[in-house]
Amino acid sequence: MLSFCINYLSPANQLVYDQELKCCYLLIYKNGTRSLLGMCKKDPDRFLNFIGADSTNFLRQHQITTLAVLIRDPIERFFSGLVTQALRLKIDIKEVFTIWENTRPQDQDTITKTINIFDIHTVPQFWFLLRSTQLPELKFNILPLSSLSNIYPASEKINVHPDVIKVGPKDVSAELLHKIDYFFTEDIVLYNQFQNKITDLESIIKQIRLEKNFTEEYRSYYKMLTYL
Repeated sequence: MLSFCINYLSPANQLVYDQELKCCYLLIYKNGTRSLLGMCKKDPDRFLNFIGADSTNFLRQHQITTLAVLIRDPIERFFSGLVTQALRLKIDIKEVFTIWENTRPQDQDTITKTINIFDIHTVPQFWFLLRSTQLPELKFNILPLSSLSNIYPASEKINVHPDVIKVGPKDVSAELLHKIDYFFTEDIVLYNQFQNKITDLESIIKQIRLEKNFTEEYRSYYKMLTYL
């Protein structure tokens, strides 16, 4: 599984360490990555950027035992990632949705030819955590993406690409959305059950296994969580 994730993610971990607050961020694409890297360029004496396949020495050198992980709604992130891909490939994302809707199960190659679903901008956020655990004692502080504003003022945030088209669940059929929900089972667990908690990979995996079938009732499940 780990080698499978690496094939789609890239061979390197990427971290940003805030030496002032003693906080190290695990970078996940579409989750404030440009803002975090922007801090490294603006204030390199405070923020360190690590890129490499094995972050063990970097983590030990700075006595880092917990990685801060900024996460966002998995379905929202998926659609945002598709838009990023569409802009790079100069294609109409809504036309891609139309092709997907009309593709028969036996013609799945058609989907991958229109746009690469398995891209660093769209693969589950959980995969980034799975790849980053070189130290057995490493823990994760799961934070909402909005917490980025605590260290990066809104006035300094990088502007959104002017050509971005807003697309989301409303632009696809319920059947296709259900398939997307199922693909992001791990992220839905991570987002709904571990946000604002410090945890380890084993605990997250355990909960994912317990909830492996909950995507069948994802919407009612999400509503239930909002009232807890």
